[in-house]
Amino acid sequence: MTFMLVYVIFENAVTSKSSSGKNACLVIGFAVFIAHTILIPIDGCSINPTRSFGPAIISALSNCGGSENLGLRDLWIMWVGPLFGAAVAALVYQPFSHRLDLTVSPDEEHEE
Repeated sequence: MTFMLVYVIFENAVTSKSSSGKNACLVIGFAVFIAHTILIPIDGCSINPTRSFGPAIISALSNCGGSENLGLRDLWIMWVGPLFGAAVAALVYQPFSHRLDLTVSPDEEHEE
């Protein structure tokens, strides 16, 4: 889901060819909503590593998990997953960020 979020940000807020304009915030918000809807039941929606880091530290300090505190043990995946997803989104976006503009400008129409 971090892949989806980062790719949506690239396509709507970073590129100058986006048609969403001032509505990019709505598109990005909808991507976050979709990520939360799908991931909250699975892993608490760890699309942001710090969102998992804080609760894991607090649960370890307050011994919320009992003797087997799995929050810190499994914290690595909450960092690797989102960072990997963001990196893959950047790699996928890169070849498409320099797309050719195939539209004809009004000046080019009159030259023929």
